[in-house]
Amino acid sequence: MTARNDEEGRLNDAMRRADDLLLRSLKQDQSKRRRKTMAIVLIVIAAAGAFAAVVWSARPRPGPPDAHTTFASDAPPASQPVAARDQSFSGKLLALPDDWRAALALGNELAAADPDVAVKTLGDNWSRIGAFEARQQLLKAFVFANHPRVLDVLDLGMNDPSPRVREWASNYLREYAFVDFSEDSSTYPQWRKQTQGKALAAVVADAARGWIERAKQSSGEGLKRQARFIGDAARGLETNPSAAQAARDAGALDLAAEWLKRHPDDADIVRAAQAIIAGVRPDEQYLRQTILPLLDSPHAEVRSAAARLLGRKGNAWAVDPLLAALRESTRDKNGNGWDFATALGEIGDPRAIPPMIETIAADNTYNTVYGVGYFGLSKLTGVRYDESHDGAWWRQWWQREQKRFPRAGAEASPLLR
Repeated sequence: MTARNDEEGRLNDAMRRADDLLLRSLKQDQSKRRRKTMAIVLIVIAAAGAFAAVVWSARPRPGPPDAHTTFASDAPPASQPVAARDQSFSGKLLALPDDWRAALALGNELAAADPDVAVKTLGDNWSRIGAFEARQQLLKAFVFANHPRVLDVLDLGMNDPSPRVREWASNYLREYAFVDFSEDSSTYPQWRKQTQGKALAAVVADAARGWIERAKQSSGEGLKRQARFIGDAARGLETNPSAAQAARDAGALDLAAEWLKRHPDDADIVRAAQAIIAGVRPDEQYLRQTILPLLDSPHAEVRSAAARLLGRKGNAWAVDPLLAALRESTRDKNGNGWDFATALGEIGDPRAIPPMIETIAADNTYNTVYGVGYFGLSKLTGVRYDESHDGAWWRQWWQREQKRFPRAGAEASPLLR
């Protein structure tokens, strides 16, 4: 046994020595290759340096720059030349599948790219984009981005052979031109000629100013038509500050207040007045003096409009009046409760939670379980609405969770403590 062990030991030693010899040989070869490679690299660098020196010494001496001098910063990045970007987007446009999501995604990508590249690429390829749904989504992407060249893109839509694409383009243009070109398309070319090349902010400001002036002159059926149109166009005030300022300077707030006073029974006109006020975003003083008293209006539409205008984050001062209006609407069963609950949810003040639970518990009908629970409490508490969440459920919930809303706990009634 001992002899065998000695023999195995000698064999293992021999194998280890052989491994060591092989490893040293490999390392020596690798070291030789590295030294050879380094020498070659140094020779190449030296040669390149000598060549550069010759070229530099032979270059023409530059004179003073003139208007035609092109600096490196004026050129497109070498890694992504304009032509390559055009070709890349063109290929994507022409390869769009019959899927509106893909078209919208590509539209968002284009809207985030260089504006000149994006608009040129769309113009060059628009007629070759097969599906009209894809062209619709491309329009949407530029509108939702409020792109500085959005009017150029919408012009492609206005001249599209598909009526469905033209419909989308004219609808979107309401937010910029404050005119419905679908009713009289012959007026569009002249408007386009007058506005082409101008800054978007200037175009929408002029358009909003003219719109308010036209609305002031409207009466009878013309006023009702303006009111129906305004509901769609007012988004342009919210997304374009220059339009909102121009409308405010033109007397939009006074006009809206007059409409609320003179036409409280006309739902279209009341909603139009609300849309104008919301778009212009008046200050707290206007809301307190002009809108807050409307919560006591005898007209349901006016009360609803007032609630929606007051329901804005930061308007904590409106919580108590809105709660009072909510309780009154529940007693009268007049159907306004959902608007008041929505406004309280939008303001987001947790002080409204206990009184809203009391409102549900005092009524326990669909009007409050759903109307107050879904539109108001779900936003304030983060609890998803369920039809089983009646007053008793909310009271039990409050007993468990009120510690998470310390500001609201002090406002709870004895029933909820």
